[in-house]
Amino acid sequence: MKPLVLEYPGDENVHNLCDQFLYGESILVAPVYRPSTTKRCVYLPEGAWYNYWTNEKHEGGRYIIADASIDILPMYIKAGAVIPTIREMNYVGEKKANSLTLDIYTGNDGKYSLYEDDGVSYGYRDGKYSVTEIEQSSEAELLKLRIDPVVMGYETGRDSYILKIHGLGKKPVQINGTKVYTVVYDQGEDILKIELKDIKAEQVLRIQY
Repeated sequence: MKPLVLEYPGDENVHNLCDQFLYGESILVAPVYRPSTTKRCVYLPEGAWYNYWTNEKHEGGRYIIADASIDILPMYIKAGAVIPTIREMNYVGEKKANSLTLDIYTGNDGKYSLYEDDGVSYGYRDGKYSVTEIEQSSEAELLKLRIDPVVMGYETGRDSYILKIHGLGKKPVQINGTKVYTVVYDQGEDILKIELKDIKAEQVLRIQY
């Protein structure tokens, strides 16, 4: 967690902004501090941002009015972000995490390095860890995704990736030249879902939409 001024020092609008923060570099959180509040003003820095709950896309560099009902914490994801998630667990190893979901927010180039180890031992000191690089780049109506396990010292037990690609709109697409029609309706917007299995080496997807 960090204040926005550390990521956007040249933006005067965030110099004294004390009621929003960044979680990492790409997740903006705007808590509600006043009772009986259902909306609040949120400042979005430069770039494009997606409403986490609705998938609505906003251009940054301006203020917006965000819905903030009692069960909604205003959150925005920056275009270019890659957000990895696994099954909910109460403690490390409670459930088998054989699948990893990658939420990919299009509209800007971005890269994420996923570090993994067993979470309980010091085996990482002996090289028992893994690093997977996920990179996206786009031009015109072409999205290029690269998933590359650059370090494989730890066996994750994962056998598939679920890619959830935000921002393409409801369009038929081609993946590496093959037509697919797997755009699904989710959270009020269309999110393309792709399942990849047994990734042991670099994979590159070229998605034409």
